[in-house]
Amino acid sequence: HASVRDGLKMSSARSFGFIHNDVKDLERLLSKYRENDQEQLIFVAIEALYSMSGELAPIERMVEICEHYKAILIVDEAHSCGVYGEEGRGYVDQLGLADRIPIRLVTFGKAYGAHGAMVLGSKDLRTFLINYARSLIYTTAISERTVERIYRNVIDPDNEDRRVKLKENIARFRRVFSSETLISDEQSPIQILRGTRNELQLLNDRLKKANIAAKVILPPTVPEGKECIRIVIHAFNSDSELDLLIQTLKQQK
Repeated sequence: HASVRDGLKMSSARSFGFIHNDVKDLERLLSKYRENDQEQLIFVAIEALYSMSGELAPIERMVEICEHYKAILIVDEAHSCGVYGEEGRGYVDQLGLADRIPIRLVTFGKAYGAHGAMVLGSKDLRTFLINYARSLIYTTAISERTVERIYRNVIDPDNEDRRVKLKENIARFRRVFSSETLISDEQSPIQILRGTRNELQLLNDRLKKANIAAKVILPPTVPEGKECIRIVIHAFNSDSELDLLIQTLKQQK
């Protein structure tokens, strides 16, 4: 995410990328840098659900690798909190790995429809961030009214019904389009259709005419050759809306 890249620059830490969701490449890098220095602090930052592909990270294997090489895994749950896990606690919670991941990030501006974010971690981590994180120290605190709204939205008793409805809507959409057509995980509310710029623009025009809000994603937001239409399925989408979406997409084919 762009904000993560900005954070890396602010930290002055050396940073290296590994192939997307590739555990072998991650292990290769960790092995290389741990071999050179047994004491250096190594962080591995990933997202649980990637917003530009709709793919879930192979977190279970990444946890094992990070534990083996004594690296600290940071999981951004921006797009997975509120959707996965018991009471919407996130994909990490759904996998039963909350106790093995030192740092998690949760945002309230996605599924919860509010504003702000939080870092989940140990008391030492919280104390460190409060005293040394300049981006936190020199920003305006969230208002009490915003905190109240976040609290109401997170504990809303209707959320579980919404999660059930969301799963039904995703399944309804996925029954029509094969995994060969969609690159996204079958559980993901974010579904991605790839194509050429011309194909995507024509599809975008069709969707607009049908009053369907879906977004064409072009470089530099995604790499060249990864252009796509990003479809986000919601719990409040009716069956007729989903049928219209499916019909419009199938017409393009």
